[in-house]
Amino acid sequence: METKNKYQNTPFLLIFAFFYTAITLFFINDLNNNQSASLGYLFIFPIFWIIAGIILIFSIKYNKIKIKGALDILILSFSTPIPLFIFLFISHLSSPSSHINSTSEYDKNGKRFKEIEYVYSNLKIERKEIYTSRGYGWNKDSIWVYYDKDGKVLKKENYTQNKGLN
Repeated sequence: METKNKYQNTPFLLIFAFFYTAITLFFINDLNNNQSASLGYLFIFPIFWIIAGIILIFSIKYNKIKIKGALDILILSFSTPIPLFIFLFISHLSSPSSHINSTSEYDKNGKRFKEIEYVYSNLKIERKEIYTSRGYGWNKDSIWVYYDKDGKVLKKENYTQNKGLN
């Protein structure tokens, strides 16, 4: 009889962890697709995490959920931002030679620009890409300079006024 009760909370915890992770992944996907909304997610993520944490705390405090074993603790951990941070840390360490350090979009002289900066794992700049909006997509623009891991110039590509390779 005790074995049956040992896993009674597991389905609820699995469903909670599933929806928690799905909502977090939705936020991350939307953030990657709409980078101009990134400042809003600075507030949305903590609010979401706090609300989910309060629900879990009250569920445990008022005996709606009873943590009875290592499996419950493991599932419960996936209802927190901890796995996300661990995944991001591991993916950063095992990422290829470079990754996106920053992206920004801005208006200048009546044009819409997008900048993407790539850095090596040692945080030295690998390249900076600049694009101009064509209304439905982006054109390469400016002179892109590629660096090696020591900061020496490897090559330059000229996309000034979109006259370079596309």
